[in-house]
Amino acid sequence: NGSTKAYHLRYDGGTYHGGNIGIGTESPDRRLHILGTGNAIVKMEANYSGSVTGIEGVLTASGANRYVTGVYGKVVNTSGSESNVASIRLWNEQASPTTSDSPGYITFNTTNDGASTATEKLRITSAGRVGINENSPSGELHIKGTNPFIYLEGTNGSGRQHKIWSAGTNSESLQLSSGN
Repeated sequence: NGSTKAYHLRYDGGTYHGGNIGIGTESPDRRLHILGTGNAIVKMEANYSGSVTGIEGVLTASGANRYVTGVYGKVVNTSGSESNVASIRLWNEQASPTTSDSPGYITFNTTNDGASTATEKLRITSAGRVGINENSPSGELHIKGTNPFIYLEGTNGSGRQHKIWSAGTNSESLQLSSGN
């Protein structure tokens, strides 16, 4: 229609930028590097009545506890290089998964203030257990910390707050409190 430009990708047996493809950039540094402006750079849409896989990572090498795919948040730091801010990683659990036995787990990772590397803060195991600051949860919910607590606050206008926490030397006592 005169206002739409069509671009064609052709493979002639050679490589392009060392095997990398760039959209919006002439110097891609990943297998697919998309540079754009605005708040939505990539959109995936499927007109299909079944389940749709948005992003799929396939690990072809063997080995236990290797991440298969993930979503990473990075920023360009003051030195001009990339720094991890946060990530969600999907892991395989065993060294030789089969078609009928391939457990996996998910980790949520964030970077602490004053640090440069994202570390695991929450894990969901293949058994459905959740660990907060604990990578091998002993129960359905396992929270680990110096003085860990659960804080509940009502939003119905009452302002009521309820806390359950472990306190004392070696967290030897369990305390409950309620108040405004």
